[in-house]
This record gives sequence, C-alpha cells and structure tokens, in this order.
Amino acid sequence: MNIAKRILNSFVAVALIAGGLVGVQSADASAVCTSPAGAAATSLILCSDNGTFTARAPLSDTGVLSQTIVMNIDPTKMSLSSASQIVAPAGWTIYYYNGSTWSSTTPSSPSTWAAVTKVKAVGNLNSQGTSNGQQIATAEATAVAPPSGAFAASGAGDGWSVFFDNNNHVFNIYHHSGPAAVDCHTRTGTTCSGSWPFSISPFPTKMRSEGYVDNINHHLWQATNSGTQSGFLCINITNIASPAFCNGTAAASFVPVGTTGAGDYTATEAFAQSGTRLFTWETATGKVLCLDTALNGGLGGACPSQPLVTSGVTSANVGGSTLYNYNGKIYASTGTKAICFDALTFAGCAGYPITLPSTAYTEYVLPDTSGNPSKMCYVDLATNPCYSFAGVTSTRPASLVIQEGPGNAGAYTIASKNPETQGTRIYWTGAWASTVFCWDAALASGAGAACTNW
Repeated sequence: MNIAKRILNSFVAVALIAGGLVGVQSADASAVCTSPAGAAATSLILCSDNGTFTARAPLSDTGVLSQTIVMNIDPTKMSLSSASQIVAPAGWTIYYYNGSTWSSTTPSSPSTWAAVTKVKAVGNLNSQGTSNGQQIATAEATAVAPPSGAFAASGAGDGWSVFFDNNNHVFNIYHHSGPAAVDCHTRTGTTCSGSWPFSISPFPTKMRSEGYVDNINHHLWQATNSGTQSGFLCINITNIASPAFCNGTAAASFVPVGTTGAGDYTATEAFAQSGTRLFTWETATGKVLCLDTALNGGLGGACPSQPLVTSGVTSANVGGSTLYNYNGKIYASTGTKAICFDALTFAGCAGYPITLPSTAYTEYVLPDTSGNPSKMCYVDLATNPCYSFAGVTSTRPASLVIQEGPGNAGAYTIASKNPETQGTRIYWTGAWASTVFCWDAALASGAGAACTNW
C-alpha cells in the first residue's frame, strides 16, 4: 500500500475515534492551510497557517459541523500518481495543494501530481455531542421492516415467551412442566429446518421461560439448574439447522454461578440482560446471579462477586419475582422488597431498597407524554405503585390500569414477561387469554389512554 494512502487512512481513523491527538507537525510550515469557520471549538482536525494540525475528538458541540482532514506530502519521500491513493470519508470532497493554491480538480499528469504538497478532505459530521466520553453521531438510512407472521405455540406446559436473534429467528423455551427443550421458528412463522426442538435434558426449563441470544458468538443462553447448583446453559446456534451444546455436552455447557439447585424448575426465577451480562434470581437464597457471556471465548463465566447478596432478601418467590434492565441498572423485586443496582459495578442505586405496598409480579418503565422515561412502576394485585428512579413514591396515571381478566387475577403476571415500553406506549399481555393491551401516555391531553383503534 502506498505510504500516502496508509497515512491518510490511519489519520482519519485516529481523528474519528481517539480521545485527542495534538501536534502532528507539518513538513511544509510555509504553506497556507485555511481552517473551516468556527473550527477552533469543533473540528476533528485543525490546520493553522503555521502548518500545525490538531485533532479534537469526541466533539462536544452538536449539529452539522464542517470538518477538515489535512495531510502534508513530501515529494522527496512519497509519490502520488492516482486519486485511488487518497481515501477519505464517503461523501467528503478531496482538495489538492500545489504549493500556492487548493483545487478539487484531480491532477491529470505526472508533473501536476509531483507538484502536490498537501491533500485535504472536507465534509460534514452530524454530531449529537458526547456521552461518557464517546462521540454520538447520526446518519440517515432506509431500513427494511423485518418479516413477520403467526404460528402456534410449541411445546408442553401452560405458557411460553419468545426472544430473537438478528437473523430473523424466533426462539421459545418450553415452559416449566417440559419437556425441557428450546424451539425455533422464522419470523414468518415457519419451523426452523434441522434439529428442532432441541432438548436440554437433563436440565429443566424455568417458570418464566426467557432466554437471550449472543449475536457475536451465536450462542443462545437460558437460566437453569442442576440438582445442586443454579446457573446458565449455552446452546450453539452458529449453524441454525444443527443446534448443539456450546462446549460439547450439556454438562460442560452449564455454567454454575449459584450455590443451590433443585430437581425441577424452581431453582431460578426471572431473567434480565445488560450488555454481555445476564441476571437471574436464585430462589432458595434470594441472591441474584450474574453471568458474563463474553468470558472464556464466548463460553461464559461468572461475573465478579458471585452470587450477589441482596439487602433484606433471603429467598425469592417462584413465579412472582422480577428482573428489569433500565439504563444499565438492574431493578428487581420479590415479595414486597424492591432493589436496584448497577449492572457493572453492582453498587446499589440511590433510594433503594424500597418496600412495596404488596407483592409485585412484574415491573416496567412509565414514559412521559414525549416518550421520555419518567418512573419505574410495579404490577401487583392492588395499587400498581410507581416510584422515581431515585426510589421516591410517585403518582401513576389513573388511566393506566394493568389488570387481569375476570377470574384470572395474577395469571398473566406469573408466566409472562414484563410489560414493554416503546416511546409513549406500554404493551402487555392479558391473563391466559390471547390478548395484548396497549396504553399511550400522549393521548387524552397528556392524561393517557388506551391506544387508538386498540
């Protein structure tokens, strides 16, 4: 690869991802290089008249910002002869400096190429500022809606949940009474070809049959237990037609994290995911278990400090305990005790633990009229209480009543996932009936109401 091309490529990459780079000195200090207007505060690369370049990244300013990337060319050390040697971000304009003027016209002869002493690329970055020292930028693209369809629930038991990979596959784990297996469909509703359902025997499936797909390593994870330990089981779905245990056998693919087990589905309860970490309750001890799917080459391993001791909790209800990830924090409840901790550091959240007015079965984030998260709410059989993210009691909109059908009090809460929040809307399932409910915080002049035409 030509040196000029390699240097400019490297310089672009450094400018876009580095925390800061200062003092890349020009070999031709006398040449004129004009910085874009306002560049002193915002540009990734600044070129001053004395030939000193400065990179600033990430950009704290917001909006469409003009950016300039400049590279000096010393004809005695490198030779340019073709535009293919100059690589810049897509859509940016390349300019050539011949010792006296800049031009976007590509040199067309050996003599005009030999005269080039600087090359620069000019373009825009749509910056949304920074978050935790990382650049936030946006771009527009046309997305194709994923395929969809309907299919009958598969497997024995009286309930099941679904989760997805990024290749249009839908998975469900047979619910507690078995048989202990995982099934696969496409999003259009057809059964996945190959060895499905896939048996996980001798490990049981859980009361709340949830799972997670690690799309980097193509591993499917679920909480389960042996007779003596609780933990997580890994299934390799790299070849979707030939699912297999990640580490050869079921026993070798089970990662024990907890200290107790059971001969049935009752040893772990509920499920949450944050980044590469998975969480579940260990019911016998009331501790929360954490597995990091990125450890051991994707075969997973226990997070530090396992299992996690939860303040004031000595056991977790089977079929009535929650786990919920919001903004990198794990909110959880069992009985009338609600806790919260950071998913990475395990530090407790301000205002927690709190005591709920009655036993909660699921929880969800309540949006405001603009779709911004406003508080954490819990579903029980009485008050459906809400709290600020600091654990302070807060009022729930009177129009939002998450309830079960007649004669089915508590049924949906025991076997289903938590309600789902999307924008200003909350979706949840209803009891044993095939019903989905929807509530929109933006309706009724901000008082909220059932979704239109729902």
